[in-house]
Amino acid sequence: MRVCCGLLFTLSLLFVSSGCGKTSTTEKPESPPAPGTASKAGPSPSDIEGTYLIVGIDFNGEKMPDAELAKEPEGERTVVIKGGKLTGKMAPGGGEEEFTTDTTTTPAQIDFTASAPGGKARKQLGIYKLEGGTLTIAVNNDPQQPPKERPKDFASNKSSFILILKKK
Repeated sequence: MRVCCGLLFTLSLLFVSSGCGKTSTTEKPESPPAPGTASKAGPSPSDIEGTYLIVGIDFNGEKMPDAELAKEPEGERTVVIKGGKLTGKMAPGGGEEEFTTDTTTTPAQIDFTASAPGGKARKQLGIYKLEGGTLTIAVNNDPQQPPKERPKDFASNKSSFILILKKK
């Protein structure tokens, strides 16, 4: 069971950091919001900065049992968000992934950028919300979706990946 949980956690971080098997495109990437743009719809990047504990993972419509997730050492489930970077001990590629946010949309958007084979950058498009000390991030997990698709809500389905983080 522990190996299964560790594997799922590793896959979850790999998914966020690598785009979950999506191929890179030559399409022009979406532009991030202008620096200093006021936050109207969602929490600002500084609002989500901090140290978090992974308390929930939903992968392709299946929630990882809380008891299984709790078996993982806290250090393995800790994520730090600071300065447009998400760092987790088990994250591939050195454990750090860059992201940008757009808080002018509802829900707020988050885009992760990771290096793909061949040195090309790949984006993973998602949404996020902050409720109290809980940060929820959702991204599409369907390699058949066009690269510009992002979840419309935080509902679990067979093509979603949802990560729930509790601020320490």
